[in-house]
Amino acid sequence: MKKIEIMGCGYIGLPTAVTFTLAGYTVCGFDINEKVVESLNAGHIHIVEPGLQDALTKALATGRLHFSTKPEPADVFIICVQTPYRDTEEGKRVSDMRFVESAARS
Repeated sequence: MKKIEIMGCGYIGLPTAVTFTLAGYTVCGFDINEKVVESLNAGHIHIVEPGLQDALTKALATGRLHFSTKPEPADVFIICVQTPYRDTEEGKRVSDMRFVESAARS
């Protein structure tokens, strides 16, 4: 495996991207939020997670991690986007897969 694309750089995607990078993989973190991408490429996290700031700094220093607002070719894609609940007409709660479907289409 040469490159991993993490789609969504929030509470799940960002630590996942950093962990894979520190394990030796080349990783691109994709997010639609330009401010998040700019902040991460500058080495600043936008979420609260103990130890993540130091880990991001180490991961970026390897040269194997970067963030982009455009999906890039990769060998593996991991979708890490929100799946909130929604209520159906029958009154059931189901996962709202719109964000997953959107990430898969990109």
